[in-house]
Amino acid sequence: MSNKSCTAQVLWWSKSGNTRKVADAIHKTLTENEIDSKLLEINSELSTDIFSTDLLFIGAPIWANFFPKPVQNYLKKVLKECGSAWPAAPEKPGHVAIAFCTYGGSHTGTHEPVPSLQYMDQILEHVGMRVSDHWAVVGGSPMDTVPGRIGNIAADRPDDRDLGDVENKVIGHLKRFAHIIPSIPRKFVDTEPPKTPPKMPEM
Repeated sequence: MSNKSCTAQVLWWSKSGNTRKVADAIHKTLTENEIDSKLLEINSELSTDIFSTDLLFIGAPIWANFFPKPVQNYLKKVLKECGSAWPAAPEKPGHVAIAFCTYGGSHTGTHEPVPSLQYMDQILEHVGMRVSDHWAVVGGSPMDTVPGRIGNIAADRPDDRDLGDVENKVIGHLKRFAHIIPSIPRKFVDTEPPKTPPKMPEM
């Protein structure tokens, strides 16, 4: 059992406030579960060592199919500060990241955020960070009230249900990380395996 407190950084950039809502939900869930979390806005002054924390969450909105310029610039800074990537991009143990975004999706629906999230995943993996997952959360705006591939999007998205889903995902990943990050509170470690394996559906 580790005596060290588990730490997290939640990095975010937001103009409309949608991505900030998601970042706040992540930060709140972490702090309520005994994680020493810092909520940090991505801007030109931000220079943070992403390997100084156990858990890294980094998010931004999708604009015109990609991240806004301040986020692109920050990711380039991460590459520069972490140095050249080694062949096979070996992981630095004990650090896990999750990328997240908010998006409208009225054009290509759930496919819309995928390229940007994969780009962010690749930046983090290149410098040796284990990327566990990425999350795309619907974010509404007046522009998104026309029918699209994922239907009409209310201007108040992400709503309470969306943010509740985010909170549940944070808890699920704390359980998942507990075996590889000893500082995560022990309440997240499953002490007994399931008595019977889950049944596979019949084909």
